[in-house]
Amino acid sequence: MPELSVQQSAGKQRLWTMAFSIITLISFLIGLVQLSLSTNLPLYVVSVYNSTSSAGAMVGAFALAAMLGRPFAGHIIDRLSKPKLYLAGTALFTAGVAMLLHQGPLAWLVIARVVQGLGFSLVSTVAGAMIADILHPQRLGSGIAIYTVTGSLANALGPVAGLTVAQSFGYPVFFKTILITSILTVVIIPVFFSRQKAATQPVLESDSESLARHLDPVESSKGHWWRQITSLIEPTAVAPASVMLFLAITYGALLGFMPLLAQTKNLGSAGTYFAIQSGAVLAIRLLMPALVSRLSTLRLVRLAIGLLMPALAILLATRHPALFYSSAVLYGAGFGLAFPLMNTVVFERCPPQARGRANATFYLALDLGIGAGTILLGYIAKLVHLEAVFFTALVVAILAFLLAPRLLKTV
Repeated sequence: MPELSVQQSAGKQRLWTMAFSIITLISFLIGLVQLSLSTNLPLYVVSVYNSTSSAGAMVGAFALAAMLGRPFAGHIIDRLSKPKLYLAGTALFTAGVAMLLHQGPLAWLVIARVVQGLGFSLVSTVAGAMIADILHPQRLGSGIAIYTVTGSLANALGPVAGLTVAQSFGYPVFFKTILITSILTVVIIPVFFSRQKAATQPVLESDSESLARHLDPVESSKGHWWRQITSLIEPTAVAPASVMLFLAITYGALLGFMPLLAQTKNLGSAGTYFAIQSGAVLAIRLLMPALVSRLSTLRLVRLAIGLLMPALAILLATRHPALFYSSAVLYGAGFGLAFPLMNTVVFERCPPQARGRANATFYLALDLGIGAGTILLGYIAKLVHLEAVFFTALVVAILAFLLAPRLLKTV
């Protein structure tokens, strides 16, 4: 079995095209809104509705909705216009954000999060497929690393900005602010892609993709219903997606319960924690080209998960603010390294005509880990105590460390 590797040859192909820049900008804005909501809504639910278990549901409902929409998003992305689907996803996500302006019962918040999750699943899945389409194969690894840096910046700015606005001006102003940001993404897409339609169409759909788009429905119509369901999953992406499933559970614990832990134990600012974590993500991704040139993918994955374990152990045991913030550095470096590694492996291994399904499979595992994991962890927090959430996340990280090399060797 040949050793896994992330593409290292940069070549002279242009990376920062207008299309690549617009996609990364929109993804940054969507991520900014999403991360602001993920860190603020649990606190909002606890303060307004006095429900700790429902705080986890605010993260879990979003992720589960994104998970359920992901396979179907991947299926239609490989057949329909990607820019139009991109616009539809941002519009649906924005509609879910607009629903938060009405303060209804908890069920209304859950519905709003479901709508946001469905929109986000379409936006993020089609964005990844478009990135893979417009980049030269020799620039794929670098492009994905840069693309994920925008997520790191959103992760750094979103929680801090969201918490600052909510605490300084109240939640109504916070919800209006993120709605304006979401509307901006809906406006950018038609303005840009209507001008670029003729230029981008040959790039966004290769001859092989076009052929597959016409032939695949004929193939699937002859199969059993089970084949039609399983056709929504790209087999080549299952192994790296499985690794992300484990890691996403730990990330869900961080998103849904770290702000509550910091508040309960008076450890420090959750916004500062996320800012430090995002700084570590940004730093590790800037170092990725040097790391990739020296270490194999399997060793880098072991390194990444090896950083997550002490980060979670610190959150479980610490009572000291300095150690609390050191956990942010370790977790940011670990997760920031693991995500682009696995995403790049997905695109390296899948056929060009299956990029939508492959990216959907990858994000499906991410959503499942965050969504189902966070909901389950919410009940653990309610039935046991808050520290049990991070003990469970630590056990999952240890399992990931043990299983990841075996899973990735099947790629």
